[in-house]
Amino acid sequence: MRQVLDEMNANGISRNATTYRHIIHFHAATSQTLAQCLVFYNEMREAGLRPDLQTIEELINLALLHSAPRLALDLALEFENESNYDPPLSLWSLLLGSSASNHFVSVNFRFPIVQ
Repeated sequence: MRQVLDEMNANGISRNATTYRHIIHFHAATSQTLAQCLVFYNEMREAGLRPDLQTIEELINLALLHSAPRLALDLALEFENESNYDPPLSLWSLLLGSSASNHFVSVNFRFPIVQ
């Protein structure tokens, strides 16, 4: 991947949202490195490019895989606020489920029975 990006730079080919989608997908699928994907996501945002739904879903799923539901929620909310459409309900459901499982606390306490 690095070689392709270097060749693009050498030939004056700029990256667009589709290029970043493929870069992020490549890193998410091969190494599952959240940090590297976020580097490219931030680079994309700094270039004034917006992610499409496929890109944001890839990042959200990777964040959830790494037990980072707050990051996933922030990505979803940012996407919702900046785009013309809402993330699908299935994505919100996945976020809710992950948030609940990451914040579940087992409590061994019984309330006294009131008579």
